[in-house]
Amino acid sequence: MKKRTIAVILTLTLLITGLTFSLISVFSATYYQDADWKYEKPTANSQEYYIASYLGSSDMVRIPALFQGKPVTKIANNAFLNRTDITYVEVPVTINSIGMNAFYGCSSLENIVLPKTINEIGMNAFYGCNSLQSVDFSSDTQLKIIPANCFSGCSSITEVTISDGITTVSARAFLNCSSLSDVTIYPSVTSIGEKAFSGCNNMRILGWTNSYAETYAKENNIPFVSLGEYVPTTVTEPTVPTVPESSLDEPQPTVPASSFDEPQPTAPVTVPASSEVSTSTSISESSVATPVYYIGDSDLSGNITVKDATLIQKYAADLVILDRTQLFLSNCDSTGGVNVKDATQIQKYCADFKNILFVGDEVYF
Repeated sequence: MKKRTIAVILTLTLLITGLTFSLISVFSATYYQDADWKYEKPTANSQEYYIASYLGSSDMVRIPALFQGKPVTKIANNAFLNRTDITYVEVPVTINSIGMNAFYGCSSLENIVLPKTINEIGMNAFYGCNSLQSVDFSSDTQLKIIPANCFSGCSSITEVTISDGITTVSARAFLNCSSLSDVTIYPSVTSIGEKAFSGCNNMRILGWTNSYAETYAKENNIPFVSLGEYVPTTVTEPTVPTVPESSLDEPQPTVPASSFDEPQPTAPVTVPASSEVSTSTSISESSVATPVYYIGDSDLSGNITVKDATLIQKYAADLVILDRTQLFLSNCDSTGGVNVKDATQIQKYCADFKNILFVGDEVYF
């Protein structure tokens, strides 16, 4: 009887143990190694992978976007911890999260390209990356919060742009970034934590009049440079027509709508026959007159003002449409796209910043 009891207990123990291991395999992460990378599959049924660690020796790193046909969506906690040999990291658009301490102590890291898809960064992610030179978040970033100690101790950073969409700069986010001189803060930022810029003794804040950034600068005795009045991109244009534009001026029988876009061959007919200048001469002179445009003059007014920056911001928010000429002139940083970074270039130009490339350059079409 005792033997049977013992046998039953042993059987139950083995069943429970087996069930426990099965649960562990279902709910715990699984790791894979492939070439220079160690991947993490967070759950058995997951359709995505994480970068668990980098095993290679190259100082320039391009993180893969796919593994086994599935997207790589996260750089896990401690993935590049204390990799002092790495100088450059390129992050693919599949990545949406960077874990805690992900690049902690990467003291040789000079450049990292962060895509707009990043919506979460963990604490201490770039702590002690004292060779990192600049931080410029994507103009249409999905990131809302720069976490605590994120760039603490990054003593080589000289310039930071906290882009539109980011709302919070957490405590000690840029602590002891001693070389930091210019911090551009968009009006979406409404909270800056304790000692966020402590130890940044030579910095100034670039922002918009009456924004939180201006208030923060004044309260903390930090020099503030206004980039002009900010027009929220969420405000709908009051001129969006509820009545067709043509109805404002109707009737217009003598001026065809196309006259705004195309030369009118019938126009010279209005020149009096007694005029000393012949009709052919008038046509020739008008056809060779080449207008001068300026990079940054988005509204084609002939001057570069903060109104041009505002127009670009509205275009970036899909509130207005720009024609080809306006788009060409609005591409102030020569990157091929038109976004709020171009608006920032114009605002800096209007604030008499030195060495603003392209803005103000003459263009002939």
